Amino acid sequence: MSILVPSEPTHYSFIDDSYRPDILDIALVRNVCLNVRSLRVLHELDSDHRPVILDLAPHNGPSDTGPNDQVKMSTNWRLLSTKLADTSSNDLSIIPPNIVTREERTGAIRSFTNHLHHVLSESSERVPETGNDQGHLPDDVRWVLRRRNAALKACVFDPSPDRRRLARYLQREARRRIQEAVDSRWEQHLSEIKPTHTAFWKLVRSFKRKDVASFPPLNRPNQRPAFDDDEKAELLASTLQSQCSLASTPVDHDHLVAVDTFVESRNAIPPPPIPRPFQTIDPDVDAPPHPLAPVTIEEVVALIKALKRRKAPGADGIPTRLLKMLPGHLSGQDSC
Repeated sequence: MSILVPSEPTHYSFIDDSYRPDILDIALVRNVCLNVRSLRVLHELDSDHRPVILDLAPHNGPSDTGPNDQVKMSTNWRLLSTKLADTSSNDLSIIPPNIVTREERTGAIRSFTNHLHHVLSESSERVPETGNDQGHLPDDVRWVLRRRNAALKACVFDPSPDRRRLARYLQREARRRIQEAVDSRWEQHLSEIKPTHTAFWKLVRSFKRKDVASFPPLNRPNQRPAFDDDEKAELLASTLQSQCSLASTPVDHDHLVAVDTFVESRNAIPPPPIPRPFQTIDPDVDAPPHPLAPVTIEEVVALIKALKRRKAPGADGIPTRLLKMLPGHLSGQDSC
């Protein structure tokens, strides 16, 4: 188990000026199949207890824990596809053509996973992050937000005219700085955008979309729509009354007898035999290897196609996009 502590205080007191800021938050990491990238404190909120963000990354991703080490793994998917087509790998050569026992299956899974990790690591490289994510703000804007939050908090406990005037000024300054940062980021995005960017298609779809009311109109018994509020209320009340009233249709006794007869005939059928447990032989006696049910390539391909591309990888750290890029001969390795 690892104990992680942020490098900055997480609690500040706006009441007592003599109070020393302290760290109230820690992170306990145990049996987590991810690497810790950073543990940072957010100062943009106006609470005296600041939130803490714990950044995690897969095993094949960057594992830097410093707050300034903003890097990520960039994968060359074209190179990865070329390397997957190559079968001259030591991990693939030790996989038997026919897997019969469970021990052989475990070894084949381990070898195939190691091969995918090796190919993925050779096709990826560490690159610095651009810092253009939606939640990132420049340092000067964050500094103004900290001053505004401190002024608002101090104004609550001591609403003097000077403090209220300073709080209003910092509020206006924070709005102006945030709007300037958003406009600058948008201008940079427009200057770097290409005609093949998906944002153009999203814009076209938004223009072509027609807003349709999902709630159907309320119609009177003569099939004319109700426009007044009183008429709509009467129609809703009549509908609820008809739904909560007893059914006026006569009971079909023949149908009830047929249903009871069918249920009794189903209950008279004896249950299927309980399958024998897996270990029915004395463990001291050498038992023959338990054969595995054969799996076809079509079943493996159908299972991989059903996976969602944006689904997070499992404990092995293999992304779903890599599985969807597997050639036919490697899919056959999965079905052995």
